[in-house]
This record gives sequence, C-alpha cells and structure tokens, in this order.
Amino acid sequence: MIIEFKKLNNINDVEFIYELYRSADEPDAPQVPFKSLNEDIKEKISEQSKKISELVLVDNEVVGSVTVVEIKEGLNLGGVLLEKHRGKGLGIKMFQEKAKELKLEYPDKTIYGSTRKDNYEAIGAIKKAGFVFEGEETKPPLGKYKEPIIYVRYRF
Repeated sequence: MIIEFKKLNNINDVEFIYELYRSADEPDAPQVPFKSLNEDIKEKISEQSKKISELVLVDNEVVGSVTVVEIKEGLNLGGVLLEKHRGKGLGIKMFQEKAKELKLEYPDKTIYGSTRKDNYEAIGAIKKAGFVFEGEETKPPLGKYKEPIIYVRYRF
C-alpha cells in the first residue's frame, strides 16, 4: 500500500475536504453544506484549505485528508478518512508517513497529533504510528458539545 499526499488543486478538492470534515464528529466541524455558502466564503475557505490541507491517496484513490497547522510548540497533524476506509490500518500509515515527511522538511519542529479523549480510533492510530502521549487539555464547549471537551496530545 502506497500512500500519497496531494495538494489541493481546485474548488472540488476544497469542497471534498470541507464535506469530509463536516461529516466527522468534531466540535469545530462545519455545520453548513459547502454548496450553500456564498462565493466569498468559499474563496476564503479555499485559500486557507490550500495552505494547510492535502488529499490522501492510496493507489490513486482519494481516501481522506490531512491537515498541518503551525502551533507555538511545533506542527499539529490531523487527518480524516472516508468512513469506508476506516479500520484498515490506513490511519496509522497516513500519520506515520506524513509525520516522517514533516520531520524531514522541518527537522527543528516537533510534530504533534491531537484529538478528543473519547476518539479511541484516532488515538489508536496515532499511538500505533509512533506518537507518544504528552498530555491533555480541556477546552470550552463548542458546536454540539455542551460540556467541556478534553483533548489528548501526542508527540512524534
């Protein structure tokens, strides 16, 4: 299995990632369908997404996306797989390969992966990819979450 990362080329790529993240059970996931947004907002989302997100491909098939965000401590790596591709070890491989790539490109930066404390699938993939638990943080309620959200952070 060969995993590739591809920059976003067009609005269709941006819409795919937006809708994939919208379908994820994350507090900060978008609530409104991409097609219902006005053109100015779509353009802003497109500009931002092209800076931080990439498509994940396996055998030339898009299986998900990765996002890399600069934080004060280093780089935070996140990812989402299409539901039909979960549970097959792709998340592990995706986090491993992208973290290795980032380490080569940014050798002086620490690579992190974080998720909600109750996202056991993501935690399993992050740990199996070689990330080590570093701590947890409580954030205020957001979106559909009415209680504070506990995030766990792992270091590569």
